[in-house]
Amino acid sequence: RGSPQLAMFLLASSLLATWTELSANGSWPTPRHGHSAVFCPRRGWMLLFGGNAFDPTNQLFRFDVARSEWAQLKLAGPPSKREGHTATLTADGRMVVFGGYSGKFLSDVWELAEAPAAAAEDGVAAADDGAAAAANASAVRLAWRRVETSGEAPCGRDGHSSVLAPDGATLLIHGGFDGSRQLSDTYALDTTSWGWRRVATSPAVGGSGEEAPPARCMHCAAWVGGEGGEDGCGGMLLFGGYAIDEETDEDRTLSDVWLLELERQPGARGTDEAGAEGGAATVGDAGTWRRVEPRGAAPQGVFGHASALDSRGALWVHGGCAGRECGA
Repeated sequence: RGSPQLAMFLLASSLLATWTELSANGSWPTPRHGHSAVFCPRRGWMLLFGGNAFDPTNQLFRFDVARSEWAQLKLAGPPSKREGHTATLTADGRMVVFGGYSGKFLSDVWELAEAPAAAAEDGVAAADDGAAAAANASAVRLAWRRVETSGEAPCGRDGHSSVLAPDGATLLIHGGFDGSRQLSDTYALDTTSWGWRRVATSPAVGGSGEEAPPARCMHCAAWVGGEGGEDGCGGMLLFGGYAIDEETDEDRTLSDVWLLELERQPGARGTDEAGAEGGAATVGDAGTWRRVEPRGAAPQGVFGHASALDSRGALWVHGGCAGRECGA
């Protein structure tokens, strides 16, 4: 993969998208790969966790967008060092970390949330630039906790994807690598009850003849659509990734797009970041795969790329590796 490089860029989303390199103050993270990053709209910051900086790490950094400033958050009782995990922000502002690799393939679940007032007074979470934190008496304090889950849990893995369902509280985990093979399974985690369940998927009808996406890792996924029709509530969109051809045992860099259309189940349990109860339906226990044939100039097959869904429903894909070449 070459030497990790560290730089920050902002993509202005418009008819003519332009990149701008950002300058920032504070304690920058070292160059790394295999890390996670989530953006917290209510606080206006990005949280970066873990990754491989020549070795796996469990460092946590916060980037304050308005102040253009990095800070390392040194918290008690963090998750073990890892790379290739996922971190997903729930609607009420909690960051949920699942899986990854740290010399073994992990299946643990961790939650990073704002600490109660009493815990904050004890200094549960503080930035390494103590003077800046002290200058803000109302600084938000965060705390890690390992979550004990129930139900049918996925095996340890890395290179999987995680998306948030419309209820704001259910995570959908798909694919990855368990140390011996790429995976094609899908699991749902309710972050209010912390119960796992496996999502039963049905083959697509018609189309290219492929019944379901091949097993893969290092792909990207996003939730698209909303309530949908009477029988659906949108779906999980997959793009790209790395796979091994089952017939030839050769490496495959994928450029296919798939949609897992999931059944709707009434009674959302999540709340948004302002604390209001959500009204969207959550996902059921079953779904159907459908191969999507996009129009336009498609990206080449790629894995290890980044993606983000904007407010217009457009999925932005950047970088990754195509065979032995990695780039922009």
